Amino acid sequence: MDLTDEQLDRLCKWIGILKTDAKAVAVAGRCYQRAYSWYENAGCDPDDDAVADWVYDLAAWFYDNRGRSDAEIPPYIVQNVHNLR
Repeated sequence: MDLTDEQLDRLCKWIGILKTDAKAVAVAGRCYQRAYSWYENAGCDPDDDAVADWVYDLAAWFYDNRGRSDAEIPPYIVQNVHNLR
């Protein structure tokens, strides 16, 4: 999955990294893909405007908590999935 320039700008801003930092952007992109898939697998449409911010939020969580498992995802995110479905 390739991010558009707009998505990449938004992701970098959300996470707080510079778009010129290639290594950080690569990691952030993988975190975004993981978050996108997580919402998709949970039965939500990650492209829906109501879900998009949550995808960025989860991507930021994955970025900040690299190495943690999905079982440790914050309860407020899991609860929100139930509301978005």
